[in-house]
Amino acid sequence: MSDKNTSDNTSDIINEKISMQEIIASAYMVNKTIGDRPIIKNLSLEVKKGKTFALLGPNGAGKTSTVRLLTGLYTADSGVVRLFGEELTKEYADEARSLIGVQNDGSLYERLSVFENLNIWGQIYEMPKTDLENRINELLDFFDLADRAKSKVSSLSKGMKQKLLLARAVLNKPKFLILDEPTSGLDPESNAKIIDYLVHLVREEAVSIFLCTHQLFGLERLIDDVAIIKSGEIIAQGAVADLIKEEFPRKDVIIKFAENPMMESILSAYNFEVLSKNEVKVELDDETAIAALVKKAVQANVDIYEVKHIEKSLNDLYFSKIKDAELNGKTKVSAEEEVSYEL
Repeated sequence: MSDKNTSDNTSDIINEKISMQEIIASAYMVNKTIGDRPIIKNLSLEVKKGKTFALLGPNGAGKTSTVRLLTGLYTADSGVVRLFGEELTKEYADEARSLIGVQNDGSLYERLSVFENLNIWGQIYEMPKTDLENRINELLDFFDLADRAKSKVSSLSKGMKQKLLLARAVLNKPKFLILDEPTSGLDPESNAKIIDYLVHLVREEAVSIFLCTHQLFGLERLIDDVAIIKSGEIIAQGAVADLIKEEFPRKDVIIKFAENPMMESILSAYNFEVLSKNEVKVELDDETAIAALVKKAVQANVDIYEVKHIEKSLNDLYFSKIKDAELNGKTKVSAEEEVSYEL
């Protein structure tokens, strides 16, 4: 049997496994040290089928090292990494990587054209020539790169290169995507278009995504599960909605009202912040407490113009967990992590 037929058969077997797996990728109590520096400590996580798992953290926190462990580019010192249900050995990783779409910076051929970059990867994936050309043209159209197909990559803007990296990642229609800062450098219109595309892949085609980022703009609607990493340690992990509810059990509301001295007396029983002479932010236990406050105001003849709920976001959760970790002394800030804290 030829090497290609062997490869095709192995890929078919792995694809069949993917269709049967609810957990696409996982790590259990994984540790990794480079030199004498621990870079990953007791890492455990699961990427579910048809879901997006986001690994959030400052630069230098361990996001890239985690990706290298999940793809077999790093070997764990201890613990177990599984991909498509099978323990990730070096031999298995070499084969499985052909079924993963990976987008990261620094891996484009700058002296080749946009089309040539995609064509080379299509050949690596052993895609049939006609299918490959059709797929490349389809992606160039979608990512608004058709008019730059013959342009050298070195001539592209950062945003165009980012689109090309994403096009390359989905070239062979993988069922598992690993994305590193996928919207970095994109204008707002392209950002929204690509996030729509990723949402479609996850919700309609059951693609699983492992996403590393410290820039959440627009990505929150894509993310199902999240882990926050700092100095190589996971400090929070779970479903986004559950973590936000757990971290922020009380409700914040903004109330706008007609000036009335009675309002000050009513608010004295609550934890509130004055935003303007007729606008306050109030922290309350639940929806019932909000209704009770409004009722008191109305009974005191205070005209209420607006009651607006303040929804806590993944961005709020991130900063709260990072701050808690620092205050509790669980982790120390490394020089690399100080580079960027902005989401």
